[in-house]
Amino acid sequence: MELSIKLQPQGNVLNIILSGRLNYNTADKLDEAIAEHAEGMEEIRIDMSELVYTSSMGIRSLIAAKKIADKKNIKFNIVSPSEPIMEVFNMTGSNNVFDIVLPDKDENPSPVIYPLRPIQRLMLDTQFFKARSTMMNTGSLARLNYDIDLHIFAKAVNSIIADHDIFKCRFVIDKTTGDICQRFDGKTSTVVVEEMTSEEFEQIKGKLRKHYEIIDHQLWNFRLIRTPIEKYFLMDFFHAITDGTAMILVFARELSKRYSSFLKEATEKKSVIRIHRGSSYAAYIAEELKTTNELAEEGKRYWQATIEGFDAEKHLPPMDGDENIDCLDDEFEVPIDTIQKNFFRGKGYTEQTFFLGAALLTMAKVTRRSDVIMSWVHNGRNTKTEMELMGIMLEQFPIRWDFERGLTPEIFLDGLGEKIKNSMKYRKSLDYVYNTGILDNTACFILQKGAIGRRGKVKIGNSYAELINLDDDEVKGAENTIDIELNAHDDGTYSLVINYNAGCYTKSAMLNFAKVYSEMTAALQKEDTDLCGLLEL
Repeated sequence: MELSIKLQPQGNVLNIILSGRLNYNTADKLDEAIAEHAEGMEEIRIDMSELVYTSSMGIRSLIAAKKIADKKNIKFNIVSPSEPIMEVFNMTGSNNVFDIVLPDKDENPSPVIYPLRPIQRLMLDTQFFKARSTMMNTGSLARLNYDIDLHIFAKAVNSIIADHDIFKCRFVIDKTTGDICQRFDGKTSTVVVEEMTSEEFEQIKGKLRKHYEIIDHQLWNFRLIRTPIEKYFLMDFFHAITDGTAMILVFARELSKRYSSFLKEATEKKSVIRIHRGSSYAAYIAEELKTTNELAEEGKRYWQATIEGFDAEKHLPPMDGDENIDCLDDEFEVPIDTIQKNFFRGKGYTEQTFFLGAALLTMAKVTRRSDVIMSWVHNGRNTKTEMELMGIMLEQFPIRWDFERGLTPEIFLDGLGEKIKNSMKYRKSLDYVYNTGILDNTACFILQKGAIGRRGKVKIGNSYAELINLDDDEVKGAENTIDIELNAHDDGTYSLVINYNAGCYTKSAMLNFAKVYSEMTAALQKEDTDLCGLLEL
C-alpha cells in the first residue's frame, strides 16, 4: 500500500493527513512535504487516523521533523493515531516524545454547522422559487477518448471525492434559528462504471440532469457510462456548492494528475506516493467568520449609492417579448470576430475589464441612457490557496457608470478598473445588495475562459475529454432577464452567449444587442474613439 500525504493549510495551522504506510521508502517524502510547507506556520498537525503502518524509519522521520519545528517555535502535534500506530508509539516510548491528541471518545459528537456564504444564500433563495427546476445545475457531459481506462478513471474520481469536503456538503435547517446552514460530514456515493447499449444511453441522455433535493441530500451527480462505441463522464453539481472554475481548473486538473498516477501504478505494478495539496472549504468558511469587517458600513453606503434608482424600464433594453409563450428561457451563441486575444498583450487592463466595459457601452447604446446599472460575476479566487479550493467562490457585483462627454477608451477602462477594485474592497458587504433582490432584474455579465465555457477539451492524463452541451430536462427559467456571457476560447477567439427571458425579449432584439456588443468591442480598441459620440447621447 502506498503512502498518501494530504496537505490542508488552515490559516497558520498546517494539517497533514497521512494514509497508507510510512516506512523507509516513503519517509523522505513526508520530510520534504513538511520542509516545503512549514514556513510561516504556527502549528503542524499530523493526522494519523488513516495510517495503517509505520516503521522505525517513519518514527525517526517524525522525530527529525519535530526537532525542526521546535527550532522554529512551531507546535508539532500527532493527531488521532490509529490503534496499530499508537501501539508502536507505546512500545518505542515515542508517546513521551510527541504531543499526541487522541480522538474524542464521544461516539456521537454534535455536528459542526457553518453559515452559508452570501452567494450561497442568493442562489438558494433563487432556487426555492423554482424548486423542481434545474436552473442551478452546473456541469457538462464529456465524451472520453476510447483509450481511457474507465475503472482507473473511476478510482481517480472517487479519490478526489474522498479528499475534498465540499462533496460531503449538506444544506440543513438549523433547528435553533430556522436558517439554512451547511455541514461537511455527509456520506458520499461511489462512482462506478455503468455498461449500457447505445440505444439505452440515448434514452437516458435527456434524464441525466435532474433537479436536486437541496435539504440534507447529496448535491452532485457523477456518472461514468460505457456504450459499445463511446465512453462518457457526466459531471453535474448544484451550483451553490461549487462553480465551473473549480470544476475545470481544480477538479479536472486533479483528475488528470491522479488518473496518470493510478494508470502508472497499474501498468508498472508499483506503489506511488501521492501528495494532495487540497484545501478545506469548511476551513475557508471558518477563517472568513474570524475576519472582522471594519469596512462593513462603508461598504453598505458604497453599494447603496451604486444601485440607487435602479429601474428595469430604464436600465434594461426596451422589452418586446410575448409574456404568453410557453418557454420563457432561450439563448444563442454568436462569434465576436472584431477582436483577437493578442490585442491584450502589453495592455494596462484585463480582458475582464475590457469586455465588461463593452457590455456597459452596449447597454447604454440600446437603452439610450448615459446612466447604466448592471451586474458582473467574478470568480473570487485571489490567492494561491483559493485557486486550489473546491467550492463556490463566485461573487456577483452590481456596477454603475455614467457616460460623459469626452470619454476615451483609455479613460473609461482605467476608471472601470478602479470601480472593479472598489467592488473587491467592499465584497464582504454584498449581503446588503443580495437582500434587496435587485440582481434578479439586472442584466448580468460573465467572462468565461477556455474550457470553462461551453465547448472545448479537457486533458485527462495523455488523453482528452470533449465537453458536450447538456440539455436540461426541465424548464430552466432564468431569473436574470438577460445573462451576457463572453467566452474566451483557447484558440484566441471569442464568442458571445446571450441567455434571455423570451417573455420579455424577442430573439431579433437580442441579436441586435449582440451586434451592438461586437461594434463596441471594435470601438474600444481605437484610442481616439469618442465613446459618448459613438453612443449618440
